[in-house]
Amino acid sequence: MKTPMHRLFTRAFLVLSFLLLATSGTAEDRQAPDLDGDGIPNIVDPDIDNDGLPNSIDRNVDGGIAKSGPFAGKYIGDHLENDNPAEIDIDGDELRDDSLGELDIDGDSHRDDDLAEEDIDGDGRKDDSSTELDIDGDGRNDDDDSEDDIDGDGLDDNDDEEDDIDGDGVSDDLDDDIDGDDLLNSSEFENDTDGDGLSDDDPEEINDDGDSLDDREDSDDDNDGISDEDDSDHHPEDDEVEVEVYLSAGSAAPAESQVKVKIQRMAYGEIEFEISAENLPAGNYELVIDGVSRGILPLESDGEKTKGEVEYETHPEDEDELLLDFDVIGLPIQIVRNGVVYFSGVVPTPPEI
Repeated sequence: MKTPMHRLFTRAFLVLSFLLLATSGTAEDRQAPDLDGDGIPNIVDPDIDNDGLPNSIDRNVDGGIAKSGPFAGKYIGDHLENDNPAEIDIDGDELRDDSLGELDIDGDSHRDDDLAEEDIDGDGRKDDSSTELDIDGDGRNDDDDSEDDIDGDGLDDNDDEEDDIDGDGVSDDLDDDIDGDDLLNSSEFENDTDGDGLSDDDPEEINDDGDSLDDREDSDDDNDGISDEDDSDHHPEDDEVEVEVYLSAGSAAPAESQVKVKIQRMAYGEIEFEISAENLPAGNYELVIDGVSRGILPLESDGEKTKGEVEYETHPEDEDELLLDFDVIGLPIQIVRNGVVYFSGVVPTPPEI
């Protein structure tokens, strides 16, 4: 992967090369591309082919019948629509659309990374449209494994500096369709959230959603709005395994009753601690951890049996989650009612982070 510094130097080199080309050599060499011969170089010409259609609404920016100028009445340029896979230089500035130095692919005076640029390749389809399959018009579909720069801004989709992968003006941290493939991040069919060619469950994928946080520091790896510890399709880190144990029944515990303790420590620091019980007499049971009362486990009858659970998290987000602001890992735990110990054991220890 190219580093941001490498890309910075590459861009600087390309820009410098272009300036040198425009200011050195013979008179013919010094002329930048000017398709319609109106004296305005293509790179800054608002109507490159002088067909009367501004580049911003022209479906073939560098080809058409000139309305005026030295080529009036003649067809100039190519016959390739902007969305034609064979069109590799939409604005005819002699910079390929996938070039690091190409910052305005369709020549509409809006840089590709400008918030006002809603149609990067000038094909008439907005970048966030469900029918836009190739945002930067480079001939590679946005969901193609070989497409590593979806919006054509010169930054790899998994580059640390790339914060808007699909170029729709919404930062990846807030975007519900990060790679612009018309599959929401939360879709069951979306398996490459950031469109970088690595599936979310690939061992080499360290940042599923391509946002500002690697998965190990991110509480919502795929940016689907569901915290990782509650997300059924979350791909856990190796050390995020949930550990559970059944506590040992005391003499007062009815037959068929059981209490289970689960704990999970996420790579980004979140700890989830859950106690569930069933087939104990209905009522409230005291949770005693390391000799200290830490809360109540309520059991209610559903007609056939009783059951109940209580969940603690270090940063609770739901109203039924309690704040875990005390130590539990590796400590003794008891389920007590009216001074009687029904179950006891030790809170398991999850893998070290």
